[in-house]
Amino acid sequence: MLRSLRLSLLVLVVVCIALLAVGAAEAKNNVGSLTNWPVPTSPDVDKFIRDQTAAAQLGKALFWDMQAGSDGRTACASCHFNAGADNRSRNQLNPHGDPGFAANQQLTVSDFPIADERVVGSQGVVPSAFKGIADGNPFDMQDWAPVDTAFHVGSVNVRRTTGRNTPSAINAVFNFRNFWDGRAQNEFNGVDPFGARETSARVGLVGPDGTATPISLTDDAAAAHGFTLNNSSLASQADGPPGNPVEMSSDGRTLSDIGKKLMSVRPLGEQQVSPSDSVLGSDIAPGGKGLNTSYADLIRAAFKPQWWNSDENLVAATAVPTR
Repeated sequence: MLRSLRLSLLVLVVVCIALLAVGAAEAKNNVGSLTNWPVPTSPDVDKFIRDQTAAAQLGKALFWDMQAGSDGRTACASCHFNAGADNRSRNQLNPHGDPGFAANQQLTVSDFPIADERVVGSQGVVPSAFKGIADGNPFDMQDWAPVDTAFHVGSVNVRRTTGRNTPSAINAVFNFRNFWDGRAQNEFNGVDPFGARETSARVGLVGPDGTATPISLTDDAAAAHGFTLNNSSLASQADGPPGNPVEMSSDGRTLSDIGKKLMSVRPLGEQQVSPSDSVLGSDIAPGGKGLNTSYADLIRAAFKPQWWNSDENLVAATAVPTR
């Protein structure tokens, strides 16, 4: 029932809609503590979400799940672990053309301010090419790349580093756009960060007969039916890193590949979940690792059937650069 739509729309919408809530707040005349304001949501989010509690569980599980990375060890949270930001200090430099660059360097106070071409970024995954998914396996099938021109120690590749450091996710719900350059658009197209600028972006809308029709979430027809997700720049942002070959992914892996993998594994199955977790603590699997549910069941509970209840195959969304 879920095998075709998978999570090409859902995996990365939820990370932001459910976990961080979506979008950007309206400007207010009286500026005060953000704790005084409700978390902003997309005006039409109720056309997609059927249960906010289930959506929050799905979003938080996806955000923290290491199995989302090709290496089975890199989660969205890997770069947002410390107060929503990346505080790691080793292997966090990107050369930006500096011929004197040395990978895996430990940053020290004396390195700042950085006067050469290098920038502080965020380490991702070891370079590889995507080969496929093995059901139930947290690790993708990969062909490891030859020695990288920059990110290697001797003949051994290390994790590559992005060209920009990961910004904090704290209060990012109030950003009108996201990423340092603002390219994660306020309107979400269901596929990538580029909103209405990506005119070919389509998601599947399931009819009463189970037929999935590709539709745009950013054109006039979508607006007429209320199928738009404005004030949703965090959803736009979240569709980038999981498929990026530096940040979380083997080169060539699509959002549908990620969905297929996650549908075959237990949510957070490689990780201990705290019993005191306010969202997931009541759903821990026996033994304390992972949850006692599946991503498929969380999707069914969180989203209205017109966004998942089909056996039809749709063209997968592809990986896109994000930093």
